[in-house]
Amino acid sequence: MEYAAKSGKPVLGICLGMQMMNTYFLVAEEAERRGWDGPLLALFEQMKKERYMFTEPVDGHWDGHITRDNVDRPVADRRGPDGRRHHRGAGIR
Repeated sequence: MEYAAKSGKPVLGICLGMQMMNTYFLVAEEAERRGWDGPLLALFEQMKKERYMFTEPVDGHWDGHITRDNVDRPVADRRGPDGRRHHRGAGIR
């Protein structure tokens, strides 16, 4: 991530990749704030020991207890008339 950020290379992060990119930039900002000159990974480990909050809490987010029993069924079943699942949006056939 550091190479891509410094060289201006494009990066695509999906799910965990996006979380990793977000964490990288949070740690980089914290390194600048602290005047940290060591490796960012070492600062990341230090921040974890300090119980740094890597995410901003969202009102009510942590109060939710999601289980299979309390989640509504999907609004749309993505099956075609032939009964097969269609993944046109994902480019999968």
